[in-house]
Amino acid sequence: MSRGLSCWILVGGLLATSPARAQIPAEQRLMIFGGADHDVYLGCLSCLPTAPDSVYNVIGKYGSEISPTSVLNHISRYGDPISPTSACNILASEPPVLVDRTGKYYGELTMNELRTKRTTLKAALAWLRLACADR
Repeated sequence: MSRGLSCWILVGGLLATSPARAQIPAEQRLMIFGGADHDVYLGCLSCLPTAPDSVYNVIGKYGSEISPTSVLNHISRYGDPISPTSACNILASEPPVLVDRTGKYYGELTMNELRTKRTTLKAALAWLRLACADR
């Protein structure tokens, strides 16, 4: 991947960029939902790169830089720097959210640091910084 996202690895069921960074348990299955009503599935943040819905699957619908449902697509409504529903918009008003398979809410996945509901998951924010690089 051109944004360095391939540096993520799965170690002992935990997704991490390095031992010092926050980790996401793979069984937690963190999913990204976008759109004004958060009804558009944007992929799995904690899945293996081989999973069809993984954001790390570069040939998949959610990890491709050309897919309209990918945060990695810098011209999609979920990855461009100006869309109100984009994770990469530093002024996004309706950014994507993170939830697990039980529906537990982990906050908004956004570069907008002013959002009070922004996720505090360090691994998710590290991935987002890489995904939104060069915007």
